Amino acid sequence: MNDEPDPNPYDAVISDLRAKRDQIDHAIKLLETLREGILIPGMGAQPAPSMTALIGHATTRDGEVAAGTFHGMGIEEATKKLLQMRKRTMGAQEIADALRMGGLVLQSETPANTIASVLSRAFNAGSDIVRVSRGMWGLQAWYPNQRFTRKGADD
Repeated sequence: MNDEPDPNPYDAVISDLRAKRDQIDHAIKLLETLREGILIPGMGAQPAPSMTALIGHATTRDGEVAAGTFHGMGIEEATKKLLQMRKRTMGAQEIADALRMGGLVLQSETPANTIASVLSRAFNAGSDIVRVSRGMWGLQAWYPNQRFTRKGADD
């Protein structure tokens, strides 16, 4: 019989938030240092690092989405960033799951349907996001010699 108490699920969340707070505090200190024009040992006259490098939480190495990656973005913008990260076509449900994981708030009861609708409208309006096949989305840049049929397009 195990006498150890069950771990509290809040402990993991609190630990994660503390780690992110430490990363943000580090980024703020670095930006304040750069603002003051103070040279940082080892950086010399190099250009300032990007915000992603400073905070270090936008994505993981294998293209998985980290918390906050899509914070403050719309569905179309976040999907484009996701497709660029994953470098492959994706379906609406997979996109919905990844966007939620990355911090995009989807309040619809059927987020995959909402995403499919938003992407269809964007596609028909000439977006960089294209319907590669039924239910699958990709980026026009991946298909430089292919034209995708859009509703309302002048042919």
